[in-house]
Amino acid sequence: MLVPPVPNSVLWLAKDGGFYRREGLDVSLVQLEGTPRVIAAMLAGDVDVGNVSTDQVLQLDASGRADLRALHSPDPRQFFLIASSSRIERLEGLRGKLLAISAIGGLDESTTRLVLRARGVAMSDLDVIAMGDPSARAAALVAGRVDATTISIGTWSSIRSTAGVRVLVSPEDYFEAAPLLAKVDAVTASTLASRRGQLQRFTRAVLEAVRFYSQNRQAWIAAMMRRRPDLDISTLAAVWDQLRASWAVNGGMEPGQLRTTADILYGSVEPAGLPRVPVSRWTDLSALEAALQRLGRM
Repeated sequence: MLVPPVPNSVLWLAKDGGFYRREGLDVSLVQLEGTPRVIAAMLAGDVDVGNVSTDQVLQLDASGRADLRALHSPDPRQFFLIASSSRIERLEGLRGKLLAISAIGGLDESTTRLVLRARGVAMSDLDVIAMGDPSARAAALVAGRVDATTISIGTWSSIRSTAGVRVLVSPEDYFEAAPLLAKVDAVTASTLASRRGQLQRFTRAVLEAVRFYSQNRQAWIAAMMRRRPDLDISTLAAVWDQLRASWAVNGGMEPGQLRTTADILYGSVEPAGLPRVPVSRWTDLSALEAALQRLGRM
């Protein structure tokens, strides 16, 4: 069984809860480590829709290396934090230390770069290692094999009672330094052209799932426990409470947030030589607009 990340679990639970099926879709979920691998699979035609970091969609479109379109976002905010050895008391203390991330070019790497920069620390000041799965990175931190790692609050909850580790940068402080639309469901332009009707139904199913679980705490906890039996009820309840104000009930693609995200990314992530392109170049909101017209806004 595929193991969804916590808290960004909607795509998995939309399948488990029958939301895709009710839209006449037979959706298969494929779990790949890191945005670069997901995009490679999309470009190869191995997957139709990829849940990927927004910065990679923008960069690939602006550079002309790929023609991608963001449709909506089931998980616009990543509840990332930086966890470290309890011996490290300040973010500046990471200089010269070993930081574990999922993958070079992945979402946690690019947003952590922003968080470090906000505190006057460059990514190049650290030793960085790509270790993939967040649970593996958390285990490496607990075992002392790395000094710090960027993980979600869900992964942190599994080790929070362990001696010798601490939250170095809280989810709130992390988001303040990197307040961007972090992830989107994206497709290639060719997939959008050939499967527009299916993508509209997919978007509607995701939106319906988001709305259901955002208003049904116990249903979300029960569904997550079937996917994540390694987490207890109290941990999942705490995660749902943290999510309360951040569910993407309208698709997570508000124009103002998209513009802010583009401004942040152009100012912070690989800006050199990257032509400025409008948001409309790397998004297509037609499926989302159709879903909202049918379901209404919340």
